[in-house]
Amino acid sequence: MDSKWFFPLLIVIVIFCTLDALKWHYMRMTWAIVPLTLAKFLLLTIVFMYFRTYQQYFTKFTVMGATLQYIGRRTLDIYLIHFLFMPDLPHIGAFFNAHSHNFIVDTTLSILVGLVIIGFSIITSNILRISPFFKKWLFGRS
Repeated sequence: MDSKWFFPLLIVIVIFCTLDALKWHYMRMTWAIVPLTLAKFLLLTIVFMYFRTYQQYFTKFTVMGATLQYIGRRTLDIYLIHFLFMPDLPHIGAFFNAHSHNFIVDTTLSILVGLVIIGFSIITSNILRISPFFKKWLFGRS
């Protein structure tokens, strides 16, 4: 990963594999899954490389790092509670179906809604953790 040619080569392979999997379809029958699988693993490698390169920003001494670590410690709480706060947004779904999809707008709105749900889940978890009974039986802490 430290080679200066690894990342550019990785990007080129991901682009060709993604184009083949989504548009070209050069591979047939049982081999058709190879470009898609390779693209997924290489995209995951890019994510790992990103976090490896910017690891100093994800320590507990930065606001973002401390926030992500807190969310990581409360993952079970969020998983158990987030169903209570899932919004029913049929109008937004109809809007996105009626208009062409924009990756930036779709991703931004999804992240914002997700952060609101995570925030309410953590607040609810902290309220439930006031009771030692709920703390032990809901979240496994004594």
